[in-house]
Amino acid sequence: MEQNNLYQITVNRRQLELIARCLEDISRFAAGQPELHHTVETLLANHDDSCEKRDEIEAHLLAIKKIIYPELSDHASYGYDGGGQRDPIRKNMIGNTYQIYREILHFLAVKDRQNNVYNSVTLPSGNLGPIKVKEIPLCTTVQDCELAVQETEKKAIKAFDMYLRNYLQLEVTEERYSTLMNDFKDTMRALCSIGKSES
Repeated sequence: MEQNNLYQITVNRRQLELIARCLEDISRFAAGQPELHHTVETLLANHDDSCEKRDEIEAHLLAIKKIIYPELSDHASYGYDGGGQRDPIRKNMIGNTYQIYREILHFLAVKDRQNNVYNSVTLPSGNLGPIKVKEIPLCTTVQDCELAVQETEKKAIKAFDMYLRNYLQLEVTEERYSTLMNDFKDTMRALCSIGKSES
C-alpha cells in the first residue's frame, strides 16, 4: 500500500457491505459483465414486475457493453484484473475496483468464518495497490468504555421515559411513573455493572 496520503473512513457493517457491492457492480461492468446485479436487484426489490424489468434492463446493458467492447461476445469478459485488456485506463479501472471490493468481502468472510470463495486472499490487480480493512474497537481505554456505557445508559433511560409518557399512554400517577423509572434505572445500572465486570 502506498504510504503517502493515507485516509481512513469509519463505517458500520451495512455501509461496508454496500461499498463492496457497489464497487463489485462497477468492476464487473468495466470488465465486460454489465448486469449490475446488486444495483438492479435492489432497485427492483419492491416491484411485482421485477422479472420483466430485469430482462429489459439487461438487454439495454448488454447493448452498452457491445458499444464499449465490440470485440467481446455476450458472455465473455476480461476478468478480475483486466486480463488481455490493452487499454491501461480500462485495465486499471477493472483491477483497482476489484482490489477494493474483493478485499472487503475477504475481510468479512474471514471475520464471519464463512466457507466461500472470499476466504482466499485477494489477488494482485490494478495500479493503486491493496487496501487494508480492519475492525475498530468502540472504545480503546477503560475510561472510554465507561463513558460509552454511561452514554448508552442515558439514552436507554431517555427512550424508556419517552415510551412511558408518549407511547404506552398509561393513566399512572407521578409516584407510579417515578417507581417505574427508578426500577428501569436500577436494571440498567445492574446490566452495565455486569458488562464492566466481564470486560
